[in-house]
Amino acid sequence: MPFTQIEAISLFGDPETGHATADTNEPLYSLSHSTTRLAIDIVILPPEQVMDLAIEWNKHLAKKHLQSILLGKTISLPHISLLMGCLAKNQMASAHAALTDIANGTKSLDLRITRNRDVGEVTSPVVTLDIESTPALLSLHENIVDTFKSLLTQDAKASEIDDTPPITHSSLKWISNFMADQCHENFWPHITVGHGNSEKVQTEYNFTATRLAIFHLGNHCTCKTLLFETTLKD
Repeated sequence: MPFTQIEAISLFGDPETGHATADTNEPLYSLSHSTTRLAIDIVILPPEQVMDLAIEWNKHLAKKHLQSILLGKTISLPHISLLMGCLAKNQMASAHAALTDIANGTKSLDLRITRNRDVGEVTSPVVTLDIESTPALLSLHENIVDTFKSLLTQDAKASEIDDTPPITHSSLKWISNFMADQCHENFWPHITVGHGNSEKVQTEYNFTATRLAIFHLGNHCTCKTLLFETTLKD
């Protein structure tokens, strides 16, 4: 049976503390990476309690399954991906301005985790927290895709990932194919919480999202390094 909000947050023990902090609408990262482009993810960052829930799930799964993704609040943050691609460094200011304009014209989002489920290969499934695709969320996704499609390319290279080699082929494929395979009618809002099986635990949770961000992607499409963050209007 579904858990209540309080039960869902305390399923697996105490969450870790601390979180990424930033001055809203300010660049957060000096672009010292040697490549001229960065593989990025434009995301919704969920509120504190939802981050805690995702991190608890990740820790729970790590007790039984080897994890390539270790979630935290300062690196590899839980997130809902809206669009991935490769952005030239000299287009970063334009990307910041574009995301700020979108945020200024978008109200905070009332969202719902509808379930957790196991996806992918049976031998190595991934557990996700699936988010209801509301009209407001879909509209934000479409707006970001329409705005950023001229700024992004879909041909990710290992050197553009913020991680040490080897970079998995599946990471590069997911980034490069995101526009074609994960957008518009194929948009699948979710939070990935790790490898394993969710067993009989079920999670439902209502929350309000107010944070939009751009991340430099790490291996396994983690939100590795925060580049820019802005806030949806109240």
